[in-house]
Amino acid sequence: MDLLCSADQTVTIDFVSYGDGGHYHYLLTYLPKPQPHLTVSTTGKTFLQPPEPHLPLAIPTPTPILLAEVLLTRNQLQRLVNLIRYYRLPHKGWSTQITSVALAWTKSGRILGSEYHKDESGQDSFLIDADLHDLRALKRTGGRWATLLEMPVLSLLRVAEQAEAAYKKGQKRVWLREPRREETWAAKELSYHRQTVQNQASAEKIARGLPGIAALSAHYQLSDFDHGNYMFLESLSKEGDALSMTLKPRRLARIDQFDWYIPLEHGKLKLTGEAFVRQARRLNDCVASLDWLDGWKQAAPGRTIEATLYGESFIELDTISGDPYALWKTAGLPGSPFAVLTMRRADYTYLSLAVAPQERRTLVVLHMLPRSEKEMTAHPLDSFGKAKATGGTVREPFLLDAQGHS
Repeated sequence: MDLLCSADQTVTIDFVSYGDGGHYHYLLTYLPKPQPHLTVSTTGKTFLQPPEPHLPLAIPTPTPILLAEVLLTRNQLQRLVNLIRYYRLPHKGWSTQITSVALAWTKSGRILGSEYHKDESGQDSFLIDADLHDLRALKRTGGRWATLLEMPVLSLLRVAEQAEAAYKKGQKRVWLREPRREETWAAKELSYHRQTVQNQASAEKIARGLPGIAALSAHYQLSDFDHGNYMFLESLSKEGDALSMTLKPRRLARIDQFDWYIPLEHGKLKLTGEAFVRQARRLNDCVASLDWLDGWKQAAPGRTIEATLYGESFIELDTISGDPYALWKTAGLPGSPFAVLTMRRADYTYLSLAVAPQERRTLVVLHMLPRSEKEMTAHPLDSFGKAKATGGTVREPFLLDAQGHS
């Protein structure tokens, strides 16, 4: 069905949005004449939404509370058309705010056609009321924006909010006000991206002054420079002021990536490149005998083993997995852990693995279970602790032997 119906037809949109951002439920009816507009109603009951997507729709039986008519300009109407097109597309991703729409095309009380769509991706956030130039500029930045749709859509929630405001003022009909361009998510994200690029350039300039940077560059590919204040580094520098960078070995190695936070004092780096080389060498010695790590990486595409160096330590005490030193001791292991590795899957789920020098046993201190059955069965370690998981995460540590078996 086409959204642009004839003069004697109506399109009813039952709109529901719920999640961390709140719960909203409105009934919007589009009428093309005399001026394209949406009548907005609200009630605590469901209008057109079926209990399940496969069930047929029905004309709403609850008596809705009419709020106001919201008049649309030509551009706003086009964004409404784009919104329906957006809902018809497949979406990937997950958001804490879920939206669903049930649409019905009617004539003289008879339903001519209906559709039901549910979007859990939240991808429309950056399209809502966006300026086309901002969407194109974001898309040109590549990365996560490479597949961004160049299709501004209308915010039904904003339409409903303005209808509610009109109702409180006793107004029956209002024009939909346009948000300022800088208020849209697309404009904010574009501004943030440009600021990030500037910050990264400034951080890289500081990093290039690190003593020993030439030796690091010879063995590692340096990227993702940043400068900020990190609460977890307050013990290393005032207000956690630090420079960060990513280091990837230029040759094939068991550890694929290092992230290094270098404390700053009065804008100057407190460490040298030698500090990283020394600690990275010790960590590589720790994992040299753990051949089973390679088997886990090769079990599925896109897997990596990563380590984060906080100043000169590979362990962060303020972590969601608890105190690695205490967990290590409780597990009956001698000495103390030297590092906590992140064994990351392609779907960004991971295991946190504590390792120590001259100790072939290791300790999984946190396991975020894979999201797909394919990843779950790729390697025996991927399903470890599944029965004890809460919200997809296993927080009870488990000890692995020298072969990576529990």
